[in-house]
Amino acid sequence: MSRNVKDGKKTLDPEVHQPADGIKVANRGVPKFLIVVYITLMAWAVWYAVSVTGPDAGALAGAGSQLSGSPVASGEALFQARCISCHGQGGRGSSVGPDISKAGSLREAAWLTRWLKNPESVQPGAKMPPLGLTDQEIEALVAYLKALK
Repeated sequence: MSRNVKDGKKTLDPEVHQPADGIKVANRGVPKFLIVVYITLMAWAVWYAVSVTGPDAGALAGAGSQLSGSPVASGEALFQARCISCHGQGGRGSSVGPDISKAGSLREAAWLTRWLKNPESVQPGAKMPPLGLTDQEIEALVAYLKALK
């Protein structure tokens, strides 16, 4: 690498000589358009992660504390906060989760309770993750699902 001397200081030459092949390469850093592409991709990744996982954790924490009144109303509030992002409005399904609008009429309350506590124990390989719900929250969601029939 050659060096320039300016005002008694050694500075790097803006061109770097590659002795192996004799080609000079400009040392100008990363092109601006690549930086823009990188920032755009990172912004998209954040947006995608948030949109797939649903509401933020603060909204989810607030939903669990709103369990007052009828179990069906509490279950509906929980469904809106925790389930709608995968199962769609009214549980009619989406590209992520199946239609569960008739689950209350097709399944017993005990089965729904076991499923909501730990889907993997009911159906090994289940795509639905464990939600970490309290017994009170599960009871409210089961009441809501039973009311959907």
